[in-house]
Amino acid sequence: MVTEVITEENRKTYMQLMKHDEILGIENDRFACFGAYDEDTGEALGLITAEVYLDHIRIRRIISSPKNAETEKALMALVTNLPEELMLPVYYYGTDEEVDETLLLECDFTEVPSQYSYIEGTAEKLRDIGNLFRVCEVKTLDKAPLNGVQNFIIGTKPDNLLEVPDSYLNLKRFSDASLVAVDQHRIVGILMMEETDDLIEVPYICATGNKVTIFLFHVLRKMCIAKYGPNARLRFVIRGKLKEIAIHALMKDGIVKKVRIFKYV
Repeated sequence: MVTEVITEENRKTYMQLMKHDEILGIENDRFACFGAYDEDTGEALGLITAEVYLDHIRIRRIISSPKNAETEKALMALVTNLPEELMLPVYYYGTDEEVDETLLLECDFTEVPSQYSYIEGTAEKLRDIGNLFRVCEVKTLDKAPLNGVQNFIIGTKPDNLLEVPDSYLNLKRFSDASLVAVDQHRIVGILMMEETDDLIEVPYICATGNKVTIFLFHVLRKMCIAKYGPNARLRFVIRGKLKEIAIHALMKDGIVKKVRIFKYV
C-alpha cells in the first residue's frame, strides 16, 4: 500500500471514491486530501479529507474500499502524525451513523463533551408562513457587502468549531446562496449555507430580532424549493436550547441528532 497527496494530476485514481465537493475542495485549495493505492495494481484503496483552520484541523471524511481498518489507520496517521511545528488539535465530529468510534479510539482520539446537535429535515418541511410582511431586504451573499457581513459575524462572536471555525468569512466554504438581511443599508441578519453532495448545512444563523429570523427562513424555504427541490435535505447546526426551540418552531417534524466530537492532540 502506498499513500500520497491527492492532486488534480492524480485524482483520477480516486474518482470512484470522491464526492463532488471534495473535487472542488482540491481545486480551490480548501481541502487537503490523501489517498492510498495498491502498489501492484494501482487500484485506489481509500482516501481521507481534512480541512485546516487557524486553530485546528477537521477530518471531514475517511473511506476505504473495500472496508479495511489498516488502510484507514494509515490514512489517519497522515493527518495526526505531523511534525511538531505543524501540529494542531485534530477533530472528527458527526452523528452516531457518521462516527466510526472503534477506528477513532484505536487511532488515539478521545471523545469530548459536545454542546452541539443537528436538526434535519427537508425544504418542504420548513413552515410555509404565507404572505409574510416584508420586514427587510434579503440578498444572497454574492450580492451583499462582504465587509459588512464579516463585521456582523465577528460582532456576534460565533464559536470557532462548527459555526464559523476561523471567525471570518471564508468564501471557499460558504455558498453564494447564503442569505443576508438588510434594513436601510444596515445588516440585520445572516443565514450562512454550506452545500455538499449530501445536504445543505446551515451552520450559522443570527439576526437582530425574531421577525428578521422568520423572514430569513421564509426566503430560505422559497429559494431551496425553487433551486434544489422540495426534498432537498437541510441540516441546521444547533448550539443551545433556545436555538433548538426556534428551529423546531420553524421546521415541522425536524429530526434532532446529537453531534459527537472526538479530539486528537
